[in-house]
Amino acid sequence: MDMLLAFKAKFSEESLRANDASFGEYLDERKLNYDNIASVLRKLHTIEDIAHMNQYAQLLQRNVRVRKLQHPPEQADESAEFYKLKFGQLPINPKDVITAHVDELILISEESLRASPLPTPLFLAQLPHVHERHGAGNQMCRYFGSIVRVNNTFVIFNSGEIPANNCRIYRQYLLPITDVSQPMVTATLGEISPINTEIATNAEQLQAVRHIISGASTLSPYIVFGPPGTGKTTTVVEAILQLYVLNKGRILVTAGSNSACDTIALKMCEYIENHEKFAALPIDGKRDAVLRLFSKLTYLNGRLRS
Repeated sequence: MDMLLAFKAKFSEESLRANDASFGEYLDERKLNYDNIASVLRKLHTIEDIAHMNQYAQLLQRNVRVRKLQHPPEQADESAEFYKLKFGQLPINPKDVITAHVDELILISEESLRASPLPTPLFLAQLPHVHERHGAGNQMCRYFGSIVRVNNTFVIFNSGEIPANNCRIYRQYLLPITDVSQPMVTATLGEISPINTEIATNAEQLQAVRHIISGASTLSPYIVFGPPGTGKTTTVVEAILQLYVLNKGRILVTAGSNSACDTIALKMCEYIENHEKFAALPIDGKRDAVLRLFSKLTYLNGRLRS
């Protein structure tokens, strides 16, 4: 209820402070700490979820006609059935909101709508509904479809009763509730000798690396954020190298694109090759310090760079 009121108030600071002293303290200091990180990030995620859900709500279509496609879309599973739904006039471009092979749509029958009208605000219609549990053939059943293609005039989706994504499971894993039986003690941040000397003069980067190395909160991920050019990649590379030097296990680095991974890997290789902390490593050791993973298809197509 508090978040609905905050939504109606366009997430003003006053509305976000209501009945939440921890978030009010975060708004005052703009700092995450061991005591507030789980609750603050959970609330920030909720705000982001509502904002996205409100965009999806603007794509609502009434009295739609769904046409079954005689042939599946290109590169689609030929065993599945596909349908096409044309958009009417919309306030936003569907391509700016919908992601193919990620997002889903829901078809609500007239019977279901009469028995349970759409809520206000409309984004609440995307929450789980009891009619989704009805089996196929039930007039009240609400059907899900997985979107495979979208443009500004239509959407193509495959049929089947696809359960809605339940992000709560993953959020609980990433941002666990801290009511554990044994209270955790925040680790003391140790001093480090920066491999990249520029970090030594940047208090925020240095603090981030020290937090990552010391494991100040093992129950939550450590998030480094900021606009382009603020040194996020530099901070991540320094943390990886420090962990490697301290021999704190194996490190897996992933990113949203190959080029982003390559940027991190190349910076690491530069320090491993030239920095004195890695001078004791034999040639084979330096060669084995970084392993780049790629798909077999990439190798067969000859798209690898030496």
